[in-house]
Amino acid sequence: MEPQIRFCTSADGTRIAYATVGEGPPLVFVPPWGGNVELIWEHPDGRAFLESLSQRRLFVTFDRRGVGASQREVDDFSLEAHVADVAAVVDHLGLKQFDVWGHIDGTAISVAYAAEHPERLSRLVLWTAYPCGVEVVRPGAARGLVELIHGNWSLARRAIADVLFPSGPTELQRWYA
Repeated sequence: MEPQIRFCTSADGTRIAYATVGEGPPLVFVPPWGGNVELIWEHPDGRAFLESLSQRRLFVTFDRRGVGASQREVDDFSLEAHVADVAAVVDHLGLKQFDVWGHIDGTAISVAYAAEHPERLSRLVLWTAYPCGVEVVRPGAARGLVELIHGNWSLARRAIADVLFPSGPTELQRWYA
């Protein structure tokens, strides 16, 4: 099963890429900021996990604003903007009730979405969550990374891999980069 990549528009007009695969009760995955809806299928372990999951669930994920196939020229990286992106995807798909699975900094977005829309969630899963300050990713840091991506993709992809997998394994860092 290959994911179906489509697009929707967030409240501020930002174009968000999302992918769906499978059938069954919906599970909305809120990825970390460097996630990519196409890349997740390229790693053998990721593919095997998602193929198994999609046999019994509708798996929904998206590229966060500023990365992947989503609109890259973005100024607003606030928590509110990210929550609006989740709302745009689930509303576009017409999902009424679903589970949300947040990963790394996607956990803060998931919690904020759940607080604003508790009636729509069946379950909330937080994977590798961590406490953080007011912002999920400081806007200046996100803008700096976006500028690095535009200016030197080779360096940016290695930096992102090192941030996401600081302890390795080296094979995973190389694959991600």
